[in-house]
Amino acid sequence: MAKTYFLKNHIDKVDALNDQLWYYLFATEELNRQLTSFSDKAKENYTTDLFKSNPHSSRIHVTVSSLPKHQKENKNLTLGAYFATCYEIAAKHIRTSFDTLKAFNSLTAYSWDGRKEPEKNLLKLLLDEGLPAPDVNITDTITYLRHRRNHYTHIIETPNPSLAGFLTATCPRLNTHWRAPGTTIHLDFTKTLVRDFTQEETIELIKLLRICLIEIDEHIAGLLNVNSVIEHLVKREYGTKTVRLNTNTLQQRLNKIIYIGRTELGLTLTNTQIQPYANTIGVRP
Repeated sequence: MAKTYFLKNHIDKVDALNDQLWYYLFATEELNRQLTSFSDKAKENYTTDLFKSNPHSSRIHVTVSSLPKHQKENKNLTLGAYFATCYEIAAKHIRTSFDTLKAFNSLTAYSWDGRKEPEKNLLKLLLDEGLPAPDVNITDTITYLRHRRNHYTHIIETPNPSLAGFLTATCPRLNTHWRAPGTTIHLDFTKTLVRDFTQEETIELIKLLRICLIEIDEHIAGLLNVNSVIEHLVKREYGTKTVRLNTNTLQQRLNKIIYIGRTELGLTLTNTQIQPYANTIGVRP
């Protein structure tokens, strides 16, 4: 599977956020167990009474019996924040994919339009250049994720006209596409309570976002001009300092770029492809 050189950085960030989500769920479960252990009488005490050593207990100052209500509201807010942050990483990946494809393939027909959505900018570039688009289910899923992020971030309680039409026209197909292989179980693309995030739904949203990011990356990586990719790798590895080139150092360069191409990018490169760049970049006269 071909990959871009920037995929790992973005996937690592999504995975780190996913780990933090699981830590949050773990800590929440432990708090729930502690609250359950209190007697009904104890639950009528205030947080300042039962959690005296907690310096923040006076800031909330409610009865322990009312904490689950606050916790429910906080959980919805927190789950939405984890998802929205992951979406920002995916949006950045799409922009980086757009810029890289333009630069590596010397494309000039279309420039990024800040008024358009990330996936629509990428699709417009591919269309204008006569290049194939990714699977429509992938780009439509990105569109759905963007709508969910926007409604959460901008505190839009009910679907706006754009999302309402999308829910009706496209989301039944997305349900079928993702449920058939068992990728989603709890997520319902057609639901209208788009600012509500359940634990199971959020896990699946981030899972889908990660899948779509990888699918788009593989698609773009397969379109990149291989010579431009090789030039980028050689400049990254050898462009900051110059050396006198001999047969041994040249072969070391070739071997390293072949290894990086295979392990990082999923590419099978040859000495013949690499040599023009390894012979000239970072070479002392």
